[in-house]
Parts: sequence; structure tokens; C-alpha cells
Amino acid sequence: MIKDIPSLKNPFPKRKLGNRLVFAVAKNVGEEGFDKNPTIMNLVLSIMHDNNYKIRRDGVIFMKEYL
Repeated sequence: MIKDIPSLKNPFPKRKLGNRLVFAVAKNVGEEGFDKNPTIMNLVLSIMHDNNYKIRRDGVIFMKEYL
């Protein structure tokens, strides 16, 4: 499942791949998709609150591109 890939239990390279996957889905569904399925938004927010600064940086870059 997509939401399990960026989990803290996975190694860093797998988490990076999971982040890219989550961000790609988030870009495609847009704000209407966020309203219909809040899980996507929760995944993006969890990436932005990660304890690894490289993962958080990816979240900030996504938000910059998205907005």
C-alpha cells in the first residue's frame, strides 16, 4: 500500500521513493482529491513532519511546486 512506503520503519532509499510516489498522487488528485480522501493530505503532512531533514526538504519542495 502507498501509505506504508514512506514509513519510518523502511530504509531511507525506500522512503524517498515512497515520498515521490505520494507527491505524484497528490499532484494528480489536487485539492478536490484532498477533500474526498484526506489520507493523501495526511501523508503529505507526515512527510513534512519527518525527523529526517532530507525528507522534510522534499516536502517543502513539493509544496513550493504545488503552490
